[in-house]
Amino acid sequence: AAQTAMGSNIAYCASKSAAENMTRSLARALSPEVRVLAVAPGLVDTEFVKGLDDAWRNQQEQSTPLKRLANDQELAQAVYAAADLLTFSTGNTIAVDGGRPLGL
Repeated sequence: AAQTAMGSNIAYCASKSAAENMTRSLARALSPEVRVLAVAPGLVDTEFVKGLDDAWRNQQEQSTPLKRLANDQELAQAVYAAADLLTFSTGNTIAVDGGRPLGL
C-alpha cells in the first residue's frame, strides 16, 4: 500500500507510507548503534482471510506472481532475517508480498 496505493482507503495507504518513512528516519537518527528495519507483508493467509469469499481470495492469489498468499511462518522468517541476518542493512523495508506490486 505504501508504494502502490493499493489498499482499502487513502488513510490506510498514507499510514503505510508514514511507517516506511519513520523506518528511514529512525535508522538515520539511531545509527550506528541501532539498526532499524521494517517488514511489509502483503496479504497473509489468516483465519480472517480464510473466512472471506472464495472467489475474492482466488482473485487475490492470482494477482500475485507467486500465485498464493503469504503464511505466518514466512513473515516470521523475514523478522528473523531483519534481526539476525541483515547486519549491514538499516532504514529498509522488507516486502513479503509475493511480488504483488508488479501488477500481474
